[in-house]
This record gives sequence, C-alpha cells and structure tokens, in this order.
Amino acid sequence: MHRAADDFLRHLRFGRGRAEGTTTYATSVSLYLLWCGQVHRDWWDAVDRLGAFMLWLRHAEGPAAGAGISSPGLVVRQAGRINAVLVAVREFLKHAVAAGEAPARVLSALYEISDDRWLPADLRGERNGLRFVARPRHRLSVPASVGEVQRRRRARVAARMPVGAGPVHRGAARPGRPTAG
Repeated sequence: MHRAADDFLRHLRFGRGRAEGTTTYATSVSLYLLWCGQVHRDWWDAVDRLGAFMLWLRHAEGPAAGAGISSPGLVVRQAGRINAVLVAVREFLKHAVAAGEAPARVLSALYEISDDRWLPADLRGERNGLRFVARPRHRLSVPASVGEVQRRRRARVAARMPVGAGPVHRGAARPGRPTAG
C-alpha cells in the first residue's frame, strides 16, 4: 500500500465524506503510481512529465490487463476519461503538498497561475485588488457528443427561421390541405 495515496483516500472517505468517488479516485491514483513505477520516477517528481502520463493513459491497458502494457496505435481511454484521471491525480498531489509529503513546486507543475488584471474593470466587479486563478496545465479537449452536436445544429437552424415558422408536425394544418375534424 502506498502511504501518501492511502492518506489521500482516507481523507476523501472520512474527511470529506466522498464514499462514492473513492473507488474512482483510487483507480486513477493507482494508474498514476503504476506509470511512475514504469518510468522509474518518484510519484512527486514525475509530475513534471504529466504529458507523457497522458499519452500512456491513452494507449496503456489498466493494471488488471497486464500491468499497464502499452499498445501503440490502440486508443484505450478517451479524452473524457483521461481528464477524470488527471483530476484525481491533481487532487492527490495537492493533498500531498498540503500534508507536507511532496514539495510545493509540484503545484506549479500542475497549475498555471494567472490574475484578472487583464480583464476590463466592469468584468472584475467591485472588489479591490487582484484575484488569482489556477488553471490546470494538463487537460485534453473533449469532443462534443453526437447528441450535443445535433442540439447545437437544431438551435442554429431555429435561430435562422422566421418567427412563427417551425417544424411541420403530423396532423397540423398545411397550406392547401383541409384540416381534420
């Protein structure tokens, strides 16, 4: 058992009451630790190579399928699942930094820190001073689902139609046809 991972999962389960997500987070963290072992890096030091971890996630089978054997060309995990694994790994590493088990530099490898001074004043609101934002450095773009693409297409078509014009439904009166009744 990995002590830092065990501490993190115990914190999730008992400190935050997230019993439902603990198994998913445990699987994600175990994938990260498996990869760290394969690349011969300490778990807190391998954070500098998260791009390689993402590539490994895309093509490597899980622990149950032969200890993370990579299959070049075969996509094993899609972008949405890889992003979910990265969320869990970021949370694990943040917890380790907060608990003093990993150096603070880990956070700068995980997040890009920026501020809101470039925003127009009306978008910054009435508060004074800068607001800092931490954006994850490693994230894949997830393509829209087929259903989402269809909804967007329908919305664009509906926006172009004149007011009152809409799809013709069965049983509706049509020009030149008598209505039933």
